[in-house]
Amino acid sequence: MHKNPPLIFVGAGGLAKELIGYFREAGLADPLVLLKDFEGGEAAEQNVFGIPVRDLATYDGDCRNAVLAVGEPLPKKLMYQKCEGLGLTWVSFFHPTASLSPLAQIADGCVIGPFVVVAGDAQIDAFCFLNAHAAVGHDVQIGPFSSLMPAAIVAGKARLGREVLAATGSRILPGVAIGDRCRLAAGATAYRDAPPDHLLDGSPARASPDVFNMRRRMKLGLPD
Repeated sequence: MHKNPPLIFVGAGGLAKELIGYFREAGLADPLVLLKDFEGGEAAEQNVFGIPVRDLATYDGDCRNAVLAVGEPLPKKLMYQKCEGLGLTWVSFFHPTASLSPLAQIADGCVIGPFVVVAGDAQIDAFCFLNAHAAVGHDVQIGPFSSLMPAAIVAGKARLGREVLAATGSRILPGVAIGDRCRLAAGATAYRDAPPDHLLDGSPARASPDVFNMRRRMKLGLPD
């Protein structure tokens, strides 16, 4: 088994399960523990694939190297904020099959899945998640906490803001700018720029205010 520094995963849901599989496939050691934000009276003792799950609020382990294993932008950002007092060092994971240009810039805390392509001069900000077969073209800029789901494509010189979610099979055409916190529905194709907090659906995509997401943020007391 290849050596890798001891790690913990922050998150114990679907993405954590995927990452455990990727680690084992690549011959990497399992994370020491998965940290979860236990709420609503859930039992704080469980495991995923034999790896213990512990309560984020009471974590007292020595390991501070962490992978942020949360896929959806808003929960990912909230989980990160709850970790700010733990002094974690955020580590990126790049699947061995990913094709990442040495000229691309990928910040800390990113998760890059199988068969992802990132072209030269692309800029991927912190805590982005690029799922299997996603593709990022040249000169693309993607803001922090954004996520591209399987087979999402961002063409050359497109720009994505913070906390953008591009669902499975969605497309963002060359030079298109997508505002903060936008969501692209599965199979949507963005031909035009979209302002922040909009939902894009269809091909060509029609943008409408993302009322669900805005209400969710308002309920949590989050600023724009």
